[in-house]
Amino acid sequence: MSVKTNGTERTAALPRLLMAAALCALALVAAAALSSCGGGQAKSTVAVTLESQAGTGYQWTYVASPDDVFKETGHDTKADESKAGGTVTDTFTFQAQKGTGDGDASITFLLERPWLNAEEDEDVKTVQYVFKVGDDKNVTLSYANGENAPDPVIS
Repeated sequence: MSVKTNGTERTAALPRLLMAAALCALALVAAAALSSCGGGQAKSTVAVTLESQAGTGYQWTYVASPDDVFKETGHDTKADESKAGGTVTDTFTFQAQKGTGDGDASITFLLERPWLNAEEDEDVKTVQYVFKVGDDKNVTLSYANGENAPDPVIS
């Protein structure tokens, strides 16, 4: 398509712009299809970061169910040393060991004082994550439950 302006013929830019937009959209669709058909690596590592207060005696512990789906591969604790009783950040890292089939796998974290049993400790805080783990060990979050449960990082 051409347009005459002041006696000069120029090609209209709109058709070229539309063609470029269509090609970009097609490229995005193709990239999304390739990434969803197994071309990428399974996301099988889960990292959960939880906070507590130093000096209270409370510690994060966890229970995984079933206990053979995830294996703990790391636990890093960092304390804010700028003040007494500062924030303690615990990062737990897990690796998927096998799929869950049609079921779920959960990791439940408890902020508790380990020397007390659960009945004696009225201030236990609970955060639970429920995951689906595919046969390829690809992990997806089904849901999280607990007061201000932070999102896990799945990679």
